[in-house]
Amino acid sequence: MNLGFKRILVATDFSEPSALALEYAHTLARRFDATLVVVHVVEDPFPIGAEFESPDIAAYRTTLVEKARHELARAVAAVSDVEVHAEVLI
Repeated sequence: MNLGFKRILVATDFSEPSALALEYAHTLARRFDATLVVVHVVEDPFPIGAEFESPDIAAYRTTLVEKARHELARAVAAVSDVEVHAEVLI
């Protein structure tokens, strides 16, 4: 039986255990010539409707996402021998 992974999804919260999970997923992606998809989810600190949004809330949310993108880029920087898609979600 050939598993034949095409894409491997790994979530990260930038902790040490998730770094180990990323390392393991990277190893699998290399072995199976698969694409590695790395995702980080930013919890929305203000889960209210758009009608209540203020510019400060939108700016804070943008700051959180940009910081997470920076951390995610650092987390996947060592992965250069497989195709990587990194995404930050809210």
